[in-house]
Amino acid sequence: MNHSGKLLPADGIYVAEVQLEKEGRWRRATVSVGIRPTFGETQRTVEAFILQFRGEIYGETIRVRFHHRLREEKKFDKIEDLVNQMKLDVEETERYFELQTNGWRDNAAVKRGESKNH
Repeated sequence: MNHSGKLLPADGIYVAEVQLEKEGRWRRATVSVGIRPTFGETQRTVEAFILQFRGEIYGETIRVRFHHRLREEKKFDKIEDLVNQMKLDVEETERYFELQTNGWRDNAAVKRGESKNH
């Protein structure tokens, strides 16, 4: 993967949005930037797990908006441990976007003295 001319954040796992070149719409995603140490790789890659998406997009061009860093990249001893952590990362991504859409509004209402029950 050629990253020349591109700015990438530090290696790690991120809450992000991705835009498929052929689609144009922004989709929520958990994105990994790094070398995939669990698999012994050394080439830096960017991989996106797009929430609520089914389809094969390997090799397609995407744009990425990074929102929040969840954690640093980590080497796991077992693939099962990696998969379990990925599930937790996706849950954190969903919570982040839930707060973006609902939490900020609810928090603003509380600050104004409003209640959901009224």
